Amino acid sequence: MSIRFWSVAVAVTCAACGGRVGQLGETEGDPPAPEAAGTGGERTTAGAPTAAGAPTAAGAPTDAPPHVTPEMPAGAGGLGSGMEMPIPGVPLVAVDGWVDGLSNVLGIQGAMFAFADAATQSGLVEDRSTPGQLCIKGTAAQVDLSCTPAPPAVDCFAQAFGAIIALNLNQPLDPSTGEGDLPLPYDASGIEAFAFTLSGGAIPASTSLRFAIEGGEGSFCNPPAKPIKPGENEFAFQDLRAFCWKTPGGPSATTSESAIVRLAWQVVTNTKSPVPFDFCVSNVRAIPR
Repeated sequence: MSIRFWSVAVAVTCAACGGRVGQLGETEGDPPAPEAAGTGGERTTAGAPTAAGAPTAAGAPTDAPPHVTPEMPAGAGGLGSGMEMPIPGVPLVAVDGWVDGLSNVLGIQGAMFAFADAATQSGLVEDRSTPGQLCIKGTAAQVDLSCTPAPPAVDCFAQAFGAIIALNLNQPLDPSTGEGDLPLPYDASGIEAFAFTLSGGAIPASTSLRFAIEGGEGSFCNPPAKPIKPGENEFAFQDLRAFCWKTPGGPSATTSESAIVRLAWQVVTNTKSPVPFDFCVSNVRAIPR
């Protein structure tokens, strides 16, 4: 099945998936001016669900459920005496790179996938064999400020943006073809925060790894004051900022919570050295208000 995905951020070329995707921010200088959203590319995802899993309408249900406390996966630690520590939130479990809208009470549905700039993509290894987890391994290329950007990249940071794991939140399926269609905005106004577990043998330093959400108002990411870290992470909309790499940064993501397209985890590039990475994102949850 082909799954199409889309970004509203600065467009770059995704060599592996043939589509237009976005840069989530930079580490030096001012960001390039964002362009209009592209039409998206196609990505093949085996084993994705049939059209029955597509939500019938964009956005979350009007009656947001209370906090859900599913059991922690085996081996993740617990309370002792056979009891397991609960993890708050609504699980968003990707099976072979796809979150089925019928698998969670919020109707969140879409592809979970990885992509990278052309130089990084050649060594990118993606593993989605474990349900609810996506792992990537490779080395993000060093930014060469003397590069000649290839359109649609507008500068050398957009040319070498690194590697990204992304999760679309409202991606319907075409009932006639069973193919994933253009992701739509998702109304996340009933959600307080998103949480996830970060693990792996080579998790980049917090200065080289960001969590972000993208929507109609652009991209919002975690600032240095709220770093991403190994283990459990939770980010509320108010924690994420436009131009998060600047001080004090831009407005918070609360301005866009009613129209979120995707979540993203970006290995951030720099002009000084390549950035090796080997990590997994798992236990992704939406925490209702």
